[in-house]
Amino acid sequence: SQVTRTNYPHKGQIVTSEMMIGQPGGFPIDKSYSLSQSDVPELQSLFEAIQNKTLPQRLVMAISRINFASERIRPEDQLIDLMIAVEALYGGDGKTDLRYKLGLRCAAYLETTLESRREILSFMKKAYDKRSSLVHGSNSKKGLSTEAVVNELRRIVQVSIKQMITGG
Repeated sequence: SQVTRTNYPHKGQIVTSEMMIGQPGGFPIDKSYSLSQSDVPELQSLFEAIQNKTLPQRLVMAISRINFASERIRPEDQLIDLMIAVEALYGGDGKTDLRYKLGLRCAAYLETTLESRREILSFMKKAYDKRSSLVHGSNSKKGLSTEAVVNELRRIVQVSIKQMITGG
């Protein structure tokens, strides 16, 4: 059985209480999405955590940044917002070599095998390098396309948020 709504504004966006229907400044009802019945409890627990303000600040920041990324048109802007979300989730100590730490922490949190951890670590280093080239004005063309990095980062941020909220 499918539950269909018509207020989900953007692909990959997690709805916050400020965006709900009937709220000032909320998004118009112009897009649609589908949920299976099995998605409803998980979504309900997310809404309750947001409403009750029980989420840690780093999760609130990551949710905000993935929402911002979903609203952006340019993949370069999406990439920067998604990297801010990654830094909110896996950064935090303000020390040096954030490029390595983000990848290592993300890989250790999301993956269980050595090979899959190496893949995440390698990808996160490339994503951080692409982000750095954008914010420092060099816009390097080598490596993965910005769109490919954005798609994988979106997935990583979504899975990370889900696991951090559900503990799974």
